[in-house]
Amino acid sequence: MLTKIEPSALMDVALSCIARGWHVFPCKHKTKEPAIRGGFLSASNDEAKVREWWTVRPTANVGIATGASGLTVLDVDHGLSNVDDLRLYRSAKGLPTTYTVRTGRRDSFGVQMYFQTSEPLKSIAWVDLVQGDIRGDVRGGTGYVLAAGSLHPSGDFYAPLVDAPVAPVPDYVRALRAAP
Repeated sequence: MLTKIEPSALMDVALSCIARGWHVFPCKHKTKEPAIRGGFLSASNDEAKVREWWTVRPTANVGIATGASGLTVLDVDHGLSNVDDLRLYRSAKGLPTTYTVRTGRRDSFGVQMYFQTSEPLKSIAWVDLVQGDIRGDVRGGTGYVLAAGSLHPSGDFYAPLVDAPVAPVPDYVRALRAAP
């Protein structure tokens, strides 16, 4: 895990994302705010473009455009306290092992579970109707997430928790509805 930003470290993060087939774009340093016009709509998986962006902005966070990347990300912002809670939640909901990132959020145990889909789901805020204390966002066709290695506004880095292949989007995630 990164403890400070080294020259080219975030370019390496961006290049590793495009090696997975994901589309990326730069976000302003220590924020989730796009650093280029068009934001996630301008994301690219072209290596020359990515190198150009991070040569100009070496400390830019790495945004991953979920829809363009064929991803739906289940972002759990609240309701989990630690890795054991995550394991219990995944087991209770029938969520498969998949690439999972601990967000830089430290007021709770934020995680993002990545799922592959040919048609990314709609981006929504959600609440688990059975376990109402667990809530977050689905980042799908019209959204983005910050890549592991990016610096959260809290000052902590996003870091991989589970470095596994990206699993297909499960029924539980498909069934989530927008929070009331």
